Amino acid sequence: MRMAKSLLVGVLLLAVLFSLTVAESGAYKPTAELMEATVIEVIDGDTIVIKVGWIEEEVRYIGIDTPEGEECCGPEATEYNKELLGWSKKDKEDIKVWLEGDIEERDKSGRLLAYVYLDPEGSLMVNEKLLSEGYGILMTIPPNYKYRQRFKGFAKEAWQEKKGLWSACRIEEILNSDEVEDNIEQYLGKIVTVQFKVARIGITKGIVFLNSREDYKGHFTAVIYSDELAADFPQSDIDISSLKRRVIRVTGKLELYEAKDYEQPEIIVEAPWQMELI
Repeated sequence: MRMAKSLLVGVLLLAVLFSLTVAESGAYKPTAELMEATVIEVIDGDTIVIKVGWIEEEVRYIGIDTPEGEECCGPEATEYNKELLGWSKKDKEDIKVWLEGDIEERDKSGRLLAYVYLDPEGSLMVNEKLLSEGYGILMTIPPNYKYRQRFKGFAKEAWQEKKGLWSACRIEEILNSDEVEDNIEQYLGKIVTVQFKVARIGITKGIVFLNSREDYKGHFTAVIYSDELAADFPQSDIDISSLKRRVIRVTGKLELYEAKDYEQPEIIVEAPWQMELI
């Protein structure tokens, strides 16, 4: 009975601390202070396990995607996350972090989504440090946009200064779409620049696809989410609607999209600085 009560209190605590409200300006902000938690495991560069009372939660950092496992810079990202958290300390029971939520509390895997701080004042955010040192790339998943613009600034700076994976995982030569498709295993998970002529502009559920082939299935594609178009591209000199038959260069992490009947290499474009008109 006592344990059941403690579990209920823990769940209610999480619900309260991660609830959000709309401010008068239209922006979202937490309704409560940051939530203090104890780190009990570091899974990789952007995922930890925390404990609050009796409750254990797997926490996924918001706004960033670090390499996993043995991917290029994967071990380094994990080690840097551990270094930031002080995981090398002998008494790991004393490792505290403070969490801030956004609009969506959990991801599809049920993990708690959070901005993770190293101090109760919220002056040093782990998410930002990983981005600014180049141990991860931007990953903006709606509707968690609270620090999107700040994150983009940190990511751009790491890219310009060639920090972390922007140097260690970067393929210096400019590739064409055929080279990428013929050597997917070689380039997967790496930072590549792909030059191609836009053969097709597809729009599905608010997502824009810049396809390298008219018969796009299985062929290289640059992907831009509609919210990114609305947020940043109007201020740039890139008009997405006019790109058909234009030659462009796109820089980012090469990923493999797996559909039911085909696979295709792609780069997700989070900001205009990842794209260049030729």
